Amino acid sequence: MGFLDIHTHSIRSSGTDSPLRMAAHARRLGIEIGLCDGPRGDGAGDVACHGTELRPSGSRELKRELMKRNPGFILVRAGSEALNRAAVGDKRVGALVDLGRNRTDAAISPVVARKAAETGVAVEVNLGLLASSRGFSRIRLIRGIKQTLELKRKFGFTIIAATGAQSHLDLRGWDTAAAILRALGFDDAEVDEALRDGPRAVAEGGQG
Repeated sequence: MGFLDIHTHSIRSSGTDSPLRMAAHARRLGIEIGLCDGPRGDGAGDVACHGTELRPSGSRELKRELMKRNPGFILVRAGSEALNRAAVGDKRVGALVDLGRNRTDAAISPVVARKAAETGVAVEVNLGLLASSRGFSRIRLIRGIKQTLELKRKFGFTIIAATGAQSHLDLRGWDTAAAILRALGFDDAEVDEALRDGPRAVAEGGQG
């Protein structure tokens, strides 16, 4: 099985394309996608899986959000150190995503890395965020990804790669995604985990 891009959005949340168009383009690329549209998008479109992306402002709001109906797998947008620790410390969360967005740290801390390894919560490398960044912002993201990869090798948590796509034009095929990860220092086994095994584990965890 190939690339499962587990972090995408349709018009039912923050995206601009319909679920059907997102799914159709994914098939043309030879990949599968997960739509993170929450309750409004549950079951919409011919996609591999469905989930919810939570964007809490802090750890207290995260706790409240986790008590609501969140269909499928749960992704949590990274933020403060306290929020990141709370997210990876809760086994209901599938992955911590969007590191480096909105001026948050582009890498996780060793404390978050250790906790992610203990709980099995994955950490995302957002390929779309990297592609859309420029200048120093891109340099900061690249450094953050490399630092996170070093922590993965030390502590053993899972890194997943996704596009965060909000349009079918944001989706990428296996070859492109794998080439980007290799350029960032991922070896072949780490590429396979980031594009295939890790995302599928997140999706399967959300089905329980």
